[in-house]
This record gives sequence, structure tokens and C-alpha cells, in this order.
Amino acid sequence: MTKRKRKRYKVDSLTGIRYEKGSLMDVMSEWEKDLWKKPRRSSYSRSRYSKRKQSYYREPEFNFSDLPPWAQLTIALIIIGVLVWIFVIQPFIEWAKQNIMTIVTIFVVILTILVVGFVLYWKYKKKKEAEKKAFEEEQKAKGLVKFVDRFGNERWGKPDEVEKWRKEDEEAREKERLINQVVEAIEEFKPARRYKNEFPYQVELVGYLKSKFPHADIEQQKGSSRPDIVVGDVAIEVKGPTRTQDLKTIADKCMRYYQHFGELVIVLFEMDVYEPRYEEWKRGIKNTFPNVRIIRK
Repeated sequence: MTKRKRKRYKVDSLTGIRYEKGSLMDVMSEWEKDLWKKPRRSSYSRSRYSKRKQSYYREPEFNFSDLPPWAQLTIALIIIGVLVWIFVIQPFIEWAKQNIMTIVTIFVVILTILVVGFVLYWKYKKKKEAEKKAFEEEQKAKGLVKFVDRFGNERWGKPDEVEKWRKEDEEAREKERLINQVVEAIEEFKPARRYKNEFPYQVELVGYLKSKFPHADIEQQKGSSRPDIVVGDVAIEVKGPTRTQDLKTIADKCMRYYQHFGELVIVLFEMDVYEPRYEEWKRGIKNTFPNVRIIRK
């Protein structure tokens, strides 16, 4: 005899109806349970959610460095103004209230001194103008002419003397203008590279100066002196690389060049001298030859 399989039944908790396990009603019941089941959130997701929620509702921390520059400056000025008002202006106002009579007395004394000083100065100035006018009238009566040089100094002389002074002053003015232009051009000059001797520096500097001064020459000889470059009445001596031995020969050249040229410029490239030694040499040259121009490149 074959054994019958025992059927398993389930009971619907709502209606009390019995149904067989695996039947259509059983499948529909399980599907309905799965449909209404609420998904459970993992502990990891809940913790992340709570952290995001806390960070969202947390109040932001104030950081002064995060403010724009204009806001930082404004706040700083306000703080400084408040401190100045509290510790400077208010104490001064209180002190002024307590010493008002002293302040008024000092103010009146200072004002009186200023008024008296202005009146005395005005009288002195008028007196000097009157004396100057009388002196000029006296010189004109003698047939003399007033001459004012480029430095503002006044001289009186005969017409032919004044004309001579005027020409000399114009020549000196042109020389000063030339030396200033030469010095400015040399200060702007930059060699293409470093060289082992001074001749390439001379050649480059001459080429640069010829674009500025068409009459610039290299090693133009006058007497027994031979400056490296000559621009008009300006002698230019070039040294480079400059060592201690090179500085020793410059004093002798200064004495010889000043016999033939009105101005002297010394250009020192690639200085390789102990700094205190160079400063001592420079002071000695300036004391002996005050008009020499020294340019260090």
C-alpha cells in the first residue's frame, strides 16, 4: 500500500479560512505580507543620516579670516576708532575741561608771538627791498649791468664783461647738461653678458653711447692721456672685471685726464673687491676729485 502524503494547511488570521500550503491563496498571502512589510534601515545608514541632520542644523562658526578684505579693514578701523575715543579723546576732553583757563592763556600767548613775528618780518623784508632797489639804482647810475648766473647768483659789471659771463655760463650749462645725459645713459646700459677683460665692455658701451651721442669715440687720444671713451668734453674710463689692482691705477688717470677734459666718469663692471676696501677707495677719490662721477655696474 502506498502512503498518502499529509497535506499541510494554513489558516488565514483575518477570515479563518483554511488553505493548503503552496496553493494560490498561500502565494497571494505571502505576496501581500511582503508588500506591506516596512524596510528596515541599517544602523550604518541611520548613523550617517543622523550626522547629516546634525551638521545641517548646526550653527556655522564665525571665522574673521573668512571675511572679505574690505570687511576686515572696516572692522579693524571701527575697533581702532573706539579705542582711540576711549583712551585718547575722552581723557583729553576731560583734561581740557579741567584746564580750560591754562589752554586759553597759552593760545593767546602763541597767537601774540605769531602776529608780532609776522609784523617784524614784513618790516625787515620791506627794508631789504628798499636797500636792494637803492643799490641797483646806484649801480645803474655807474653804467653797470646786472648778471644772474645759472645758480641764481647776481653780479654787476660792464656790458662787455656781462656778455663774457653770459657765454661762459651757457657753456657751463651745456657741459652740465651733457654730463648728466651721459651719466644717465651709462646707468641705463646693461652688457649682453659677463666678459673676462674690459675691452668687450668698452666696445658694447661705445655702441650704446653712439646711438645716444653720435660723436662718441673709443680711445680718443689727447696729449699723453688715452681715456677709453670720449663724449664731447667728457672722458669715460672703463674697468671690468674690477679688482683691487684696477682701483689703484684710477687715481693716476684722474690727475692726467683732468688736464685735458672737463668731466670724468668712471664705470666699474663686475666689482670683485672687498666692500670696506671699495668704500674707503671711493671716499678717497671723492675727497681728491669731488667732480668725478663713479658708476658701479
